[in-house]
Amino acid sequence: MQRLVLCSAILASSLIFAAVSIAQSPSPCFVNANGIRIYDRANVKPPPFSATIQTTYEQKLADGNSIRGILITHEYRDTSGRIRTESSMRCVLGLDGQFHPDLRISVWDPAAGTTIWWEVNGSEKTAHIFHPPKPTAAAPLSSEQLQIRALTQASWTKNTRHESLGTRTIAGFLTEGSRQITTTPAGEQGNEEPLENSDEVWFAADTGIAMLSIQEGPRSGRTTQEVTDLQLGEPDVSLFAPPVGYRVEEQRSTP
Repeated sequence: MQRLVLCSAILASSLIFAAVSIAQSPSPCFVNANGIRIYDRANVKPPPFSATIQTTYEQKLADGNSIRGILITHEYRDTSGRIRTESSMRCVLGLDGQFHPDLRISVWDPAAGTTIWWEVNGSEKTAHIFHPPKPTAAAPLSSEQLQIRALTQASWTKNTRHESLGTRTIAGFLTEGSRQITTTPAGEQGNEEPLENSDEVWFAADTGIAMLSIQEGPRSGRTTQEVTDLQLGEPDVSLFAPPVGYRVEEQRSTP
């Protein structure tokens, strides 16, 4: 059974990034970009790669207005499983009077159990190493919690359907597509009519990488994330370390 091992890089602006240098233009910050999905298959590790990802956000508003933004980022994985992701948690107002992405680089190291991150555009030249607490045994669920869990699962099963979309080639890789559609029944969240949200994914079986994903809903708009270029092979090792001149600061979380 496939296991989703990473889904990183949340919130970014509708600006175009390069791998290290960043091209910016005045644009509202409405693109919500997640890191590409990588599936760990039984006894098969995803290969090392360098990926270019384009995320497009589109939404039609009730007054006829529309919002559209494009974000281009890069993601890297090495043989040891380290993953470098580019993301922007917010936009900040610059001295030029325009909004710019507060670009953040994060590197997850599964062997060390750490995440190191640093900001590119900020004045603080500091890299933060986060050590998560060791996992502890969860307390057993109460009978009420078990009942709620069962009801939640039953509701999700009742209101969710799956579709097989066949195969297609994306950026030179053969992919297989599927779509999950979840319905919110009328009245459940104050809605007069049922609401449908869809999650479409095309992933390459050879690499375990989702080459295309489309998430769409009447309230959230449409977000399309596509790997436009995927190069297999070991990335430059320097990509997984903070830039020269950055101070390293340890961050430890209490259990």
